[in-house]
Amino acid sequence: MSVQTSAERSDLRARLNVSRPHLARFLGVSEGTVVRWEKESHTEPEGLALLVLSALDEATQKVGISDVQWILTQSTYAHRMALSRLLTIVEGP
Repeated sequence: MSVQTSAERSDLRARLNVSRPHLARFLGVSEGTVVRWEKESHTEPEGLALLVLSALDEATQKVGISDVQWILTQSTYAHRMALSRLLTIVEGP
């Protein structure tokens, strides 16, 4: 799986069972941006948002959805640690 197309991005969010507003907060973008990424093929995430979406997708394949869902539930205070954990999963052995 990847997050190259709008359908793949929408599918990832659905698999993670997370709302658009929640995903937007986690990625540091607006809800409207997430809507455009999922509905418009010519609008794509870039930079850190693309990296995190790709890492979320890869992590679901490596450790399963429940561990990744935990990462998404972390508060702003724990957000940095959650992202660190996510990248450790992706870069792991």
